[in-house]
Amino acid sequence: MDCSCAVLTKDAQVVAQTELGTPFHLACLNVRAKLRHEEQLLSN
Repeated sequence: MDCSCAVLTKDAQVVAQTELGTPFHLACLNVRAKLRHEEQLLSN
């Protein structure tokens, strides 16, 4: 079971993450969060 997590700022910068290394999905999380934010801005 994967219980890794991360905390991002509103600008999609990682400020905290689990201490057990950096799984690939956490390493990509800020990029995806930025893309999602841009998608939401464009749809409004």
